[in-house]
Formats: sequence, structure tokens, C-alpha cells
Amino acid sequence: MAHYETMLEFVNNYYQFNTEFLTPKRISILLELNSTFIWSDFTNTSNHTNTRAIADIINNLLKGPDQLSSSLLRDSVTHLAKSEAYINTQLKSLSIFHREEYKLLIRREIIPSVKITKADCANPSNVLREIKKIFTLKLKKKPFYTDLIVEIIREDYGDDSAILQQEILSRLEVKAKESSFANQEVNHRPILISGLRVLSNSAPHLKAALEKIKANQELVYKSENTIFRKIAEALRQLFKIEPPEKHITIIITDNINQNTKKQTLNYSVFEKEVLQKIALFQNIMMPHSAVNQKIKTMPDELLFNSLTKYISDSNEMLKQLGGLDEFYKSVKPELRSKIRGIKIEITTITNSIIKANQYRAEYQALAEEVSHMKKLGVI
Repeated sequence: MAHYETMLEFVNNYYQFNTEFLTPKRISILLELNSTFIWSDFTNTSNHTNTRAIADIINNLLKGPDQLSSSLLRDSVTHLAKSEAYINTQLKSLSIFHREEYKLLIRREIIPSVKITKADCANPSNVLREIKKIFTLKLKKKPFYTDLIVEIIREDYGDDSAILQQEILSRLEVKAKESSFANQEVNHRPILISGLRVLSNSAPHLKAALEKIKANQELVYKSENTIFRKIAEALRQLFKIEPPEKHITIIITDNINQNTKKQTLNYSVFEKEVLQKIALFQNIMMPHSAVNQKIKTMPDELLFNSLTKYISDSNEMLKQLGGLDEFYKSVKPELRSKIRGIKIEITTITNSIIKANQYRAEYQALAEEVSHMKKLGVI
């Protein structure tokens, strides 16, 4: 699943969705990727191994007590089945376009130099050899597709050429799009709920990261526990003086421009904030918690603002976790083998934030579109 997700991210971030970039070879790769799971036949008895395996996992999740998650999962599977069919249809339409574009190139560059008769439709081998010679001279960088050139001969010189040409024009006809907006409001609230839940999935990883940071901090503190520190601690206990706050200077890296800056972190404040965020996310994941009940009654705008704030807070915590991870790795050489890294947790939390932000951006785009349509009087 991780490898599949990496491939999807690569396609979304590095592929260009235009006719020039999506060549027949890339189209076949995308069609193959889209068949990793057969969402239109999503059953645990499917003949397709991947589909059967993930159907078993999701069916087990659907039996759980969390009705909201079960409902979201069912909706997602239905949406994936529709998306799979739509993507395949679009890619196949694009394949037809590329076929006809190739045939048009041959008609313009090659066919005028070749004498073709109706007899060649029944036995095209002789004329194909002549076409190939001219093709090699004029279009040597292009692949030679015999089946498409035979189609050209039949479509232009065959007895039923008029019928074949009309079929091609029908396939290439651009149909008028129906209005995507009905005369009613669409509820986009589930998108925000999905964003909150995806972000809340980072709670166990935040907790694991914090436990490792605390262990590293304790290790460093003990290594610096000199005789003078012991005397100072004893005096503080004697006079009931609160211990001084622990401040750590870390390097923060901006993920957008990769700029770095120093930040002095109050460790106890940092730990408290992370624990609060973990508790909040855990409550969001609990279907009958007070936080979850509040979310159900919260207006969409306030819900959107909350999601935006939680994403911003999580991003800030992530930078601080990364800075602390690097800080502990640069301590005394004799301690480095005992220091616990949190790179795995950071990567997992990052993915949760990215996905939550995608939901946030999707909701924002749809909300702005609906607002614009209202102004125009469409809805």
C-alpha cells in the first residue's frame, strides 16, 4: 500500500495532464496503475488478488463500532468505483485521439507520395512495403504501426470508406457538457469531517514521538547531572523552590523554501502543547466523545477554521519535533547510540497533515465555486 501511495503521489506531482505529455505509452501505464484495485468489483470473492485482500481489510473495519468511519469508508469505495470508470473512459478516449492523430500525420506526410488502389485494401502487403520506405526517410523518429496504416488504407480507399470515416468522426465528436450544478445546495461538510479524521490519525504517532523525545531528554539530563547540579537540586528541595525551566535551542527548517532559523524551545511548554493536541485528536476519533458531539453541531465555517488551525498547529509541532530530533542526534558522542530517532513518526505525521490539507483545499475550492454560482444566480 505504501508503494502504491508513492506511485499515486508521483503521478499527481510529476505527470502533466495534457495530450502532449500523455503519450500512448504513458496512457497504458496509467491504465495499468488504475487496475491495481478493481473498485467496480469490490468483494472479498474477487478473482483479483489485490482487490480481494483490501476488501477483507475494509470489511473487517466496517464491522467496528465507529459508524461515522464505516459510513465514510462505504462512501469512499463507491466514489472510487465511479472514479475508476471515469478515469478509464477518459484514458481510452485519449488513446483514440492519439490513434487518429497518428493517422492524420501519415495521411499528410506519407500517403500523398504513394499510389494506392482499391485492390490494396484486400491485400495491403505490397503498398505497406512502399509506405515503410518513405516513412523511414520522412518520419524515422516515429514508430511504424502497421495496423493503423492498414486502417488508413481501408478508410480512404475501401468500399465502405464513407461509413468508417463517419464512425471516426462520431468517436471524435466533442459532446456538450451538462451543467454540473443542480438547482440546489450541495453538502460539502463530509469533506471537512474527513480532513479532521485524517489529521487525528496522527495522534498515536505524535504520542510515540513524544515518548522518544522524553526518553532522549532524560538521557541528556542524567548525563549532565554533575555534583554541582545535585547540590543545587537538594537546595531547591530544601527551600521548596521550583526547578528552572528547560530551554533547548533547536534549528527549525521551513519545508517550503528550506530556510533554517534558530528557535529556543521551552521544553515543558512544548510537551504540554503536544499532549493537549494528542488528547484533542484522540477525542475526535472517539465517536461518542464530547468533542465529536460538538463537531456535529458546529457550523461549516467554524469547522473549516478549526481544521485550518489544527493543520497550522500540527505543522509547527512537526518543525519542532524535527528540530529536537536533530538536536539529540548531535549531543555527546557517547550518548548517540542510545538516542531514539523519530524520523518514521515525522514522516507518518507529515502524510496525515498533507492529506488533511488536501481535504481543506478541496472544501475551500468547492465553497468558493458555490459562492460564485450563487452570485450568478445558478444556484
